[in-house]
Amino acid sequence: MNEGLSMHLHITLTSPTGALRLPFSYPYWIQSALYRALDARFATKLHDEGFRYGKRAFRLFSFSRLLGAYVLDRDRKEIVFSNPIRLVVASPLEEFLRQLSDLLIKEEGLRLGEQTVFIEEIAYRRVRVDRNPLVVHTLSPITVYSTMTRGDGKRYTYYYAPKEKPFAELIHQNLVKKWTALTGEPYAGPETVVKPVGRTRLHLVTYKGTVVKGWSGRFVLEGDPRLIELGLYAGFGAKNAQGFGLCEPLPDRGESQTC
Repeated sequence: MNEGLSMHLHITLTSPTGALRLPFSYPYWIQSALYRALDARFATKLHDEGFRYGKRAFRLFSFSRLLGAYVLDRDRKEIVFSNPIRLVVASPLEEFLRQLSDLLIKEEGLRLGEQTVFIEEIAYRRVRVDRNPLVVHTLSPITVYSTMTRGDGKRYTYYYAPKEKPFAELIHQNLVKKWTALTGEPYAGPETVVKPVGRTRLHLVTYKGTVVKGWSGRFVLEGDPRLIELGLYAGFGAKNAQGFGLCEPLPDRGESQTC
Protein backbone atom coordinates (compact mmCIF):
# COMPACT_ATOMS: atom_id res chain seq x y z
CA MET A 1 0.00 0.00 0.00
CA ASN A 2 0.99 3.61 -0.52
CA GLU A 3 2.70 4.87 2.63
CA GLY A 4 1.42 8.45 2.20
CA LEU A 5 -0.61 9.55 5.17
CA SER A 6 -2.23 6.14 5.71
CA MET A 7 -2.52 5.97 9.46
CA HIS A 8 -4.78 6.06 12.48
CA LEU A 9 -5.65 9.49 13.83
CA HIS A 10 -6.10 9.39 17.61
CA ILE A 11 -8.18 12.44 18.51
CA THR A 12 -8.66 13.53 22.11
CA LEU A 13 -11.86 15.49 22.68
CA THR A 14 -13.28 17.40 25.64
CA SER A 15 -16.76 18.72 26.26
CA PRO A 16 -16.95 22.30 27.58
CA THR A 17 -19.55 21.12 30.13
CA GLY A 18 -17.37 18.24 31.33
CA ALA A 19 -19.84 15.64 30.05
CA LEU A 20 -20.95 14.76 26.53
CA ARG A 21 -24.50 13.42 26.30
CA LEU A 22 -25.31 11.51 23.10
CA PRO A 23 -28.04 9.12 21.89
CA PHE A 24 -27.21 5.43 21.73
CA SER A 25 -27.19 5.79 17.94
CA TYR A 26 -24.44 8.46 18.01
CA PRO A 27 -22.12 6.89 15.34
CA TYR A 28 -24.27 8.60 12.69
CA TRP A 29 -23.37 11.95 14.27
CA ILE A 30 -19.67 11.12 14.07
CA GLN A 31 -19.99 10.09 10.44
CA SER A 32 -21.77 13.37 9.64
CA ALA A 33 -19.09 15.38 11.46
CA LEU A 34 -16.34 13.67 9.46
CA TYR A 35 -18.03 14.40 6.14
CA ARG A 36 -18.50 18.05 7.17
CA ALA A 37 -14.77 18.27 7.88
CA LEU A 38 -13.96 17.52 4.24
CA ASP A 39 -13.95 19.76 1.20
CA ALA A 40 -17.55 19.82 -0.05
CA ARG A 41 -16.70 18.50 -3.51
CA PHE A 42 -14.49 15.71 -2.18
CA ALA A 43 -17.05 14.77 0.51
CA THR A 44 -19.88 14.59 -2.03
CA LYS A 45 -17.87 12.43 -4.41
CA LEU A 46 -16.77 10.11 -1.60
CA HIS A 47 -20.30 9.80 -0.18
CA ASP A 48 -22.20 9.49 -3.46
CA GLU A 49 -19.71 7.52 -5.57
CA GLY A 50 -16.97 6.09 -3.37
CA PHE A 51 -14.61 3.55 -4.91
CA ARG A 52 -16.46 1.11 -7.13
CA TYR A 53 -16.32 -2.65 -7.36
CA GLY A 54 -19.14 -3.68 -9.67
CA LYS A 55 -22.33 -2.43 -8.01
CA ARG A 56 -20.59 -1.98 -4.66
CA ALA A 57 -19.22 1.35 -3.49
CA PHE A 58 -16.60 1.62 -0.74
CA ARG A 59 -15.95 4.89 1.12
CA LEU A 60 -12.66 3.50 2.48
CA PHE A 61 -12.61 5.07 5.91
CA SER A 62 -13.56 3.79 9.32
CA PHE A 63 -13.81 5.11 12.86
CA SER A 64 -14.02 3.85 16.40
CA ARG A 65 -16.73 4.15 18.96
CA LEU A 66 -16.05 6.97 21.39
CA LEU A 67 -13.53 5.75 23.94
CA GLY A 68 -13.48 6.81 27.57
CA ALA A 69 -15.44 6.69 30.81
CA TYR A 70 -19.21 6.77 30.40
CA VAL A 71 -22.53 5.97 32.07
CA LEU A 72 -25.75 4.85 30.42
CA ASP A 73 -28.99 6.77 30.88
CA ARG A 74 -31.39 4.05 29.81
CA ASP A 75 -34.49 6.10 30.53
CA ARG A 76 -33.42 8.73 28.01
CA LYS A 77 -31.63 6.20 25.77
CA GLU A 78 -28.45 8.21 26.02
CA ILE A 79 -24.81 7.62 26.83
CA VAL A 80 -22.93 10.23 28.86
CA PHE A 81 -19.15 10.49 28.37
CA SER A 82 -16.79 12.14 30.83
CA ASN A 83 -13.69 14.04 29.71
CA PRO A 84 -11.36 13.15 28.13
CA ILE A 85 -13.00 11.37 25.20
CA ARG A 86 -11.06 9.67 22.43
CA LEU A 87 -11.93 8.97 18.81
CA VAL A 88 -9.84 7.01 16.30
CA VAL A 89 -10.29 7.61 12.56
CA ALA A 90 -8.49 5.66 9.83
CA SER A 91 -8.30 5.52 6.05
CA PRO A 92 -5.95 4.41 3.27
CA LEU A 93 -6.89 7.65 1.45
CA GLU A 94 -4.24 10.34 1.86
CA GLU A 95 -6.60 13.13 0.79
CA PHE A 96 -9.23 12.11 3.36
CA LEU A 97 -6.78 12.17 6.27
CA ARG A 98 -5.05 15.35 5.11
CA GLN A 99 -8.30 17.29 4.85
CA LEU A 100 -9.62 15.93 8.14
CA SER A 101 -6.46 16.67 10.13
CA ASP A 102 -6.09 20.14 8.57
CA LEU A 103 -9.61 21.15 9.56
CA LEU A 104 -9.36 19.73 13.07
CA ILE A 105 -6.16 21.67 13.65
CA LYS A 106 -7.63 24.86 12.18
CA GLU A 107 -11.07 24.75 13.79
CA GLU A 108 -10.02 23.19 17.11
CA GLY A 109 -13.52 21.75 17.48
CA LEU A 110 -15.94 19.15 16.17
CA ARG A 111 -19.73 19.44 16.11
CA LEU A 112 -21.73 16.38 17.17
CA GLY A 113 -25.40 17.10 16.67
CA GLU A 114 -26.05 20.39 18.48
CA GLN A 115 -22.96 20.07 20.68
CA THR A 116 -19.39 21.14 20.02
CA VAL A 117 -16.43 19.33 21.51
CA PHE A 118 -12.92 20.74 21.61
CA ILE A 119 -9.88 19.09 20.04
CA GLU A 120 -7.25 18.72 22.75
CA GLU A 121 -4.77 16.56 20.87
CA ILE A 122 -4.27 14.75 17.58
CA ALA A 123 -1.79 11.88 17.52
CA TYR A 124 -0.75 10.20 14.27
CA ARG A 125 -0.05 6.50 14.48
CA ARG A 126 1.09 4.30 11.63
CA VAL A 127 -0.27 0.78 11.92
CA ARG A 128 1.87 -1.94 10.39
CA VAL A 129 1.49 -5.66 9.91
CA ASP A 130 4.81 -6.65 11.41
CA ARG A 131 3.93 -10.21 12.35
CA ASN A 132 1.81 -12.98 10.89
CA PRO A 133 -0.48 -14.08 12.41
CA LEU A 134 -1.52 -10.79 13.95
CA VAL A 135 -3.81 -10.35 16.95
CA VAL A 136 -6.10 -7.31 16.83
CA HIS A 137 -8.86 -5.92 18.97
CA THR A 138 -11.90 -4.03 17.79
CA LEU A 139 -12.34 -0.30 18.28
CA SER A 140 -15.78 -0.56 16.70
CA PRO A 141 -17.83 -3.75 16.17
CA ILE A 142 -17.33 -5.87 13.06
CA THR A 143 -20.49 -6.60 11.08
CA VAL A 144 -20.78 -9.27 8.39
CA TYR A 145 -24.05 -10.19 6.72
CA SER A 146 -25.87 -11.68 3.75
CA THR A 147 -29.22 -10.71 2.27
CA MET A 148 -31.42 -13.77 1.88
CA THR A 149 -34.90 -14.67 0.64
CA ARG A 150 -37.53 -16.38 2.75
CA GLY A 151 -39.87 -19.06 1.45
CA ASP A 152 -42.57 -16.41 0.99
CA GLY A 153 -40.26 -14.34 -1.21
CA LYS A 154 -39.52 -11.65 1.37
CA ARG A 155 -35.93 -10.48 1.74
CA TYR A 156 -34.12 -10.32 5.08
CA THR A 157 -30.62 -9.66 6.43
CA TYR A 158 -28.73 -12.39 8.26
CA TYR A 159 -25.79 -11.27 10.42
CA TYR A 160 -23.05 -13.86 10.94
CA ALA A 161 -21.44 -14.47 14.32
CA PRO A 162 -17.63 -14.83 14.53
CA LYS A 163 -17.79 -18.60 15.03
CA GLU A 164 -19.82 -19.15 11.86
CA LYS A 165 -17.75 -20.10 8.81
CA PRO A 166 -19.08 -17.34 6.48
CA PHE A 167 -17.89 -14.67 8.95
CA ALA A 168 -14.23 -15.10 7.98
CA GLU A 169 -15.00 -15.95 4.34
CA LEU A 170 -17.00 -12.75 3.82
CA ILE A 171 -14.38 -10.62 5.55
CA HIS A 172 -11.78 -11.94 3.09
CA GLN A 173 -14.06 -11.39 0.09
CA ASN A 174 -14.79 -7.88 1.28
CA LEU A 175 -11.06 -7.10 1.59
CA VAL A 176 -10.43 -8.40 -1.93
CA LYS A 177 -13.16 -6.11 -3.31
CA LYS A 178 -11.74 -3.13 -1.41
CA TRP A 179 -8.27 -3.93 -2.76
CA THR A 180 -9.49 -3.96 -6.36
CA ALA A 181 -11.65 -0.86 -5.86
CA LEU A 182 -8.68 1.07 -4.41
CA THR A 183 -5.83 -0.15 -6.64
CA GLY A 184 -7.70 -1.06 -9.82
CA GLU A 185 -5.85 -4.39 -9.82
CA PRO A 186 -7.20 -7.91 -9.27
CA TYR A 187 -6.02 -9.59 -6.11
CA ALA A 188 -3.86 -12.70 -6.28
CA GLY A 189 -2.76 -14.16 -2.99
CA PRO A 190 -3.72 -16.28 0.01
CA GLU A 191 -7.06 -16.12 1.77
CA THR A 192 -7.34 -14.11 4.97
CA VAL A 193 -7.97 -16.30 8.02
CA VAL A 194 -9.99 -14.66 10.79
CA LYS A 195 -10.52 -16.41 14.13
CA PRO A 196 -11.99 -15.01 17.37
CA VAL A 197 -9.81 -15.16 20.47
CA GLY A 198 -11.79 -15.78 23.64
CA ARG A 199 -15.26 -14.33 24.04
CA THR A 200 -16.79 -11.85 21.64
CA ARG A 201 -19.57 -9.43 22.47
CA LEU A 202 -22.68 -8.80 20.40
CA HIS A 203 -23.70 -5.16 19.82
CA LEU A 204 -27.05 -3.98 18.47
CA VAL A 205 -26.43 -0.60 16.86
CA THR A 206 -29.21 1.55 15.39
CA TYR A 207 -28.21 3.43 12.25
CA LYS A 208 -30.89 5.63 10.65
CA GLY A 209 -33.60 3.52 12.23
CA THR A 210 -32.13 0.16 11.19
CA VAL A 211 -30.66 -2.21 13.77
CA VAL A 212 -27.24 -3.57 12.78
CA LYS A 213 -25.56 -6.47 14.58
CA GLY A 214 -21.82 -6.33 15.15
CA TRP A 215 -19.25 -8.11 17.31
CA SER A 216 -16.37 -6.76 19.35
CA GLY A 217 -13.44 -8.64 20.85
CA ARG A 218 -10.06 -9.98 19.84
CA PHE A 219 -9.30 -11.73 16.57
CA VAL A 220 -6.33 -13.53 15.03
CA LEU A 221 -5.65 -12.49 11.43
CA GLU A 222 -3.41 -14.49 9.13
CA GLY A 223 -2.80 -14.08 5.42
CA ASP A 224 -1.53 -11.50 2.95
CA PRO A 225 -0.10 -8.51 4.89
CA ARG A 226 -1.31 -6.19 2.13
CA LEU A 227 -4.94 -7.14 2.68
CA ILE A 228 -4.64 -7.11 6.45
CA GLU A 229 -3.06 -3.65 6.37
CA LEU A 230 -5.86 -2.42 4.11
CA GLY A 231 -8.37 -3.73 6.63
CA LEU A 232 -6.60 -1.92 9.47
CA TYR A 233 -7.09 1.37 7.61
CA ALA A 234 -10.37 0.89 5.70
CA GLY A 235 -12.06 -1.41 8.23
CA PHE A 236 -12.94 -5.10 8.34
CA GLY A 237 -16.34 -6.34 7.24
CA ALA A 238 -19.17 -4.09 6.10
CA LYS A 239 -20.50 -0.61 6.92
CA ASN A 240 -17.09 0.80 7.89
CA ALA A 241 -18.01 4.40 7.09
CA GLN A 242 -21.00 3.99 9.42
CA GLY A 243 -18.76 3.19 12.37
CA PHE A 244 -18.03 -0.54 12.08
CA GLY A 245 -14.96 -2.71 11.73
CA LEU A 246 -12.06 -0.54 12.90
CA CYS A 247 -9.36 -2.65 14.59
CA GLU A 248 -5.82 -2.14 15.77
CA PRO A 249 -3.06 -4.63 16.59
CA LEU A 250 -2.47 -5.66 20.14
CA PRO A 251 1.10 -5.02 21.27
CA ASP A 252 3.57 -7.83 21.57
CA ARG A 253 3.75 -9.43 24.99
CA GLY A 254 5.82 -7.23 27.24
CA GLU A 255 4.97 -3.99 25.38
CA SER A 256 2.70 -1.40 26.90
CA GLN A 257 -0.64 -0.85 25.20
CA THR A 258 -1.23 2.76 24.12
CA CYS A 259 -4.88 2.64 23.23
